[in-house]
Amino acid sequence: MITDMHNNDEIDLEIGYHLDAAMVKVSGSLSLFSSTAFKTRIGTLFDKHLKEINLDLSEISHMDTGGLIALMTVAKICSGRRVAFSVVQCSPVVRRLLDASELSYLLPATIA
Repeated sequence: MITDMHNNDEIDLEIGYHLDAAMVKVSGSLSLFSSTAFKTRIGTLFDKHLKEINLDLSEISHMDTGGLIALMTVAKICSGRRVAFSVVQCSPVVRRLLDASELSYLLPATIA
């Protein structure tokens, strides 16, 4: 678990691998304060030469625009590296932010 002591924002990433794909289960708060840790941890996956990165955001309890920008940044990096990127599930909190920002078409996902 990665914690930002100033804002008590916690994020946990559990990563599983199958062949050339990674499934990343993210839980906690994906916010401006935890976004750097999130992007850094996801960035370590690029060293593994994966063809696919899937995010499970079903256990995200809080997400702000900083978290949304982190998701979009990772999606763009994946695209540039020709790595398939998808959000396979998301919490209602994530879905509301995606819908409110009119970006749900970029990161389609099933609500858990």
